[in-house]
Amino acid sequence: MAINAGDLDGRINDALKTYNEGSYKNEKDSPKHLKVIGDEMKKYFEENTEITYGWAAVLPPPASTPDPVVQFGSSVMFPVFDLTAAGDLASLALLVQTSVLGGIISHAEGFAVPPGTFLMKSPLVFPPAADAASALFSCIVSPTCAWVLTLANPAPLPGTHGTFTGATVVMAVM
Repeated sequence: MAINAGDLDGRINDALKTYNEGSYKNEKDSPKHLKVIGDEMKKYFEENTEITYGWAAVLPPPASTPDPVVQFGSSVMFPVFDLTAAGDLASLALLVQTSVLGGIISHAEGFAVPPGTFLMKSPLVFPPAADAASALFSCIVSPTCAWVLTLANPAPLPGTHGTFTGATVVMAVM
């Protein structure tokens, strides 16, 4: 399954309704609503981020036969996704950005390639809310999903696939 802002928004809203029986007031001393949002984002992105690497490899010389496998899928895990220190939209965006960029990309079985990381092309920015009813979706969820889909691989990852030696050539996040 690929990343979809509407799906993530639904999951966060369901989790917030479950939390405190639907009454999720802003708790300045203990921002549990931010923990709920962070936990749901972490689970959602781990379950739904599809990463595909392009792969170029050959058998060692003299054969130099190309690997017939030209792409493989990978998954991502986020060791930390804590948003509770956020005090405003700018600090929340920075915490989400830091959490996502800290993700560790693991590769498909059969590929001996170092874990991957993400490189951002531009920082994550949350716009101010136009109205309270759609603030979560329009200010946080939608921009986050759009931003994650722009992430790139910082450099080709060298490795092997069986007896083939090569490197990743491109990464696509879906």
